[in-house]
Amino acid sequence: MKSTNVYISDIIDSQRIDVAYFSNSIGEKDYVALSKYVTIKGGKRIPKGRTFSSEQTDYLYLRLSEISDFERIDFEVFKCIDEDLFDILKRYEIHNNQIVFSIAGTIGKVFVLKDIPNGKRVILTENCAMIQPKDGSILPDYISILLNSNVVQKQIGQNRVQTTIPKIGLDRIAKLKVPKVPPIAVQQKIVEIYSQAQQTRLGKLQEAKELLNSIDDYLLEVLKIDKEQQRKEEHRRIQKNVSSIIGGRFDVSFHSEKFEMISTKYPNAKLSSLVEIDPSIKFNLQPDTTISFIPMECIDEHFGEISEYRETTISKTKGYTKFEENDLLWAKITPCMQNGKSAIARNLKNGLGCGSTEYYVMRPKNNEVLIEYIYLLLRHHDVLKAAQGSFGGSAGQQRVSSQYLKSVTIPYPDISTQKMIVDTIHGIKDKAKQLQKDGDALLEETKQRIEKMIIG
Repeated sequence: MKSTNVYISDIIDSQRIDVAYFSNSIGEKDYVALSKYVTIKGGKRIPKGRTFSSEQTDYLYLRLSEISDFERIDFEVFKCIDEDLFDILKRYEIHNNQIVFSIAGTIGKVFVLKDIPNGKRVILTENCAMIQPKDGSILPDYISILLNSNVVQKQIGQNRVQTTIPKIGLDRIAKLKVPKVPPIAVQQKIVEIYSQAQQTRLGKLQEAKELLNSIDDYLLEVLKIDKEQQRKEEHRRIQKNVSSIIGGRFDVSFHSEKFEMISTKYPNAKLSSLVEIDPSIKFNLQPDTTISFIPMECIDEHFGEISEYRETTISKTKGYTKFEENDLLWAKITPCMQNGKSAIARNLKNGLGCGSTEYYVMRPKNNEVLIEYIYLLLRHHDVLKAAQGSFGGSAGQQRVSSQYLKSVTIPYPDISTQKMIVDTIHGIKDKAKQLQKDGDALLEETKQRIEKMIIG
């Protein structure tokens, strides 16, 4: 029987005592520390008292929350900072062909930063590390492949510190064991194989994206909503009764830029008449009862689902938004709202959960309203775009007002029609998920093939 020596210091450092963790450790012979090949540096948070620029500048701030596709990064969605703040943070500038490694929240996301627009300069968030080869003997893309490999990702998972927000320290990243690097020609061949698989996967993801995008048009069609007519009406002169604005918003954008999902076929109703928004919730269980903890990063914005479940106890819920099984969580803050960070809370531990204070929680007022139907309407891109007109707060922390959300008008068909719409869209989503699954499987097969090439 194979034995493994485990030192007390290893247990203290890893905070693990399970056999599997230590029995799969990597031998010193075939692997070396990552720090042999690269330098590792952390990012930096925006200093207290400072915020993002309300105007477009040449200085960008990279946050993972604003990246929806790591292969095709859209720099236009990045927040801007002014030149003075950039000068303060310039030691944390990241350049093309440096590697980004997420170190807090969802840790171990790794990609090579490329195609920074001409004239733009980028500061890296404190939730990421930047990794750069020490010399030309190793390719950045090859390092990225290594760090995304199963053997290294497993180490990353083993080395994370499990707190409310999982983290991994720069020192632990430096000690990650990687296979000894082969000659450049071999690296280039491996990068080529990986890139070809990645391109095939991206093709499938694009098909999936087109399917998901078709949901918006389907909703407009099935609910008989004339978008073009609404556009024409946006240009009409605004006329509001004094009673409709007393105690509320006086700015023109709030009243003129609101897209209404007005159906010409079905009855229409205010959202507030169909659902409770931020219902009063009290957890009447023992303080040490385990419940689900769902921070913003645990919601997948593409499919609108909870992608990761974490846990906490009722005693630690103070300061968080509380919710229950089947409640709708809808991000109120930029850019999470525009990116579609919303999900129905399902499979919660003990039927209860808590999470970001930047959620609105919604719950049907009666059995004639499907929360899945409300969820689909509130993910419509035109609704999300229109909601930006109600933003309040500072430039860096803008939120959708509850007053706006309550005023939203939506079609209210009978329950059977709601169910038909929900089922149809579930079918579309299932096809998109299968395409993504196929692409991921192809990439995983390629990664395994590459690991055999690297490890032998």
